[in-house]
Amino acid sequence: MIFIGLSVLIFFSLLTFGGRLFFLGKKSQEAPHSELGITNDHLKACGKKPNCVSSQADRDSSFYVEPIRAYNIEVLWDNLQLLLPDLGLKEVKTTDNYLHFTETSRIFKFVDDVEFLLKRDTGVIEIRSRSRVGYSDMGVNRKRLEKIKKNLQPKL
Repeated sequence: MIFIGLSVLIFFSLLTFGGRLFFLGKKSQEAPHSELGITNDHLKACGKKPNCVSSQADRDSSFYVEPIRAYNIEVLWDNLQLLLPDLGLKEVKTTDNYLHFTETSRIFKFVDDVEFLLKRDTGVIEIRSRSRVGYSDMGVNRKRLEKIKKNLQPKL
């Protein structure tokens, strides 16, 4: 009898947890407005939740990730725009110095925003990746940016 009661409790707990994840996945599909883009030649700051990484964060913080640097930054910028869709990212906005793409997780459909800011004068592409919902991303955003940089390596 205790086993059946425990099984039912576990079943409903998993059902509730799974439902919450699907709800958050659906909520993440709503496009954020004020948390993206360029302000004063900078990408937006990450905030306080550990679900974001940025090359413009303080170097000593856990949010920091190295930007992309190259001698011929224009060619790299063009290659980046071709690479991102090949890696499964979806284009949202493109200008001459800014890219905004999204990536959606397979099961729960969580949407993350990935941004790039080209700084021609310094030969740098600033990068930022952030989850739209949740507190922690369990390292997904950092891994995503490292994968993008690794795939660009032959082109650097």
